[in-house]
Amino acid sequence: MEGFPPDHKVRAFLGSLVGGVGTTLFNRGIVIEWSGRGGLIRNLVRGKREENRAATTHFQRKGEGMRLIVLGSGGYHPSERRHTLCHVIPEAGVILDAGTGFFRVGRFLDEQPWHIFLTHAHLDHIIGLTYYWSVSRDRSLGPITVWGSDKTIEAVKRHLFSEPLFPKMPPYEFALILPGEKVTVPSERESGEFTVTSFPLSHPGGAQGYRFDFQDRSVAYVTDTTAAARPTYVQKIMCVDVLIHEAYFPPGYEDLALQTGHVSSVQAAEVARECQAKRLLLVHVNPLSEDSDPLRIMEVRAVFPNVTVAEDGMSLAF
Repeated sequence: MEGFPPDHKVRAFLGSLVGGVGTTLFNRGIVIEWSGRGGLIRNLVRGKREENRAATTHFQRKGEGMRLIVLGSGGYHPSERRHTLCHVIPEAGVILDAGTGFFRVGRFLDEQPWHIFLTHAHLDHIIGLTYYWSVSRDRSLGPITVWGSDKTIEAVKRHLFSEPLFPKMPPYEFALILPGEKVTVPSERESGEFTVTSFPLSHPGGAQGYRFDFQDRSVAYVTDTTAAARPTYVQKIMCVDVLIHEAYFPPGYEDLALQTGHVSSVQAAEVARECQAKRLLLVHVNPLSEDSDPLRIMEVRAVFPNVTVAEDGMSLAF
């Protein structure tokens, strides 16, 4: 296929991933079902975009349980490999942040309510909210509620959707969830109602993380933050099934991470070990890194073995 990377690069790329059961990657004309830490590739399909989407949809429908699907795994700005942060849990109608990866969310939207949880108002986390008119095209959608702190919601409404910048406000509903607050979100989906616990993070301009407790499983979402905030949130995310944690820098850049409001990959692994998470997914990867192993994954696994570096299109069953 024109533009497809050479086989040795595909193998190197796949070798950098260690996924648990039910990890899928669909991107760049590939659909892969990745099962087990041994890295068994059970399905590899190359084809046109339409064929790729059909194969991906088929896999998603036959999966059991809940899925976390990565629509954007990078930080700051898009790169050739990653869009900025956006994740979806379709079985719960939950979207985590609305970075540039939000343009991919349309395939999941339906007529039931959806909930977007924003960590903060930096553009790489909210710009996708302006894509509503594209992702909603030719679809009948249910209500979409945007959750965030008072500062975040005010910034979105007053600045992102100011008339000189983007004059067409989508029909979003807005709801406050303040740091330290716990709310129950009703749902008619099969996953049922769920609770969301927010907690403050340490980042220029402010940010907050979230813990989502569903009927029999849990997810924590922590980005953007420094290691200095760790004592304030580790107890909030104890024993989660999946910890999604930012890791903008590789090991050895802890001082720069602190200066810029981020953490290194090893620091994220230390959080996962301390909170006894079952699995760690590293996100918000530095877009300037062109390394095939941007977070030095073997060093991270020495601290917390069950870790995966997120890639756009990855789907994790949990």
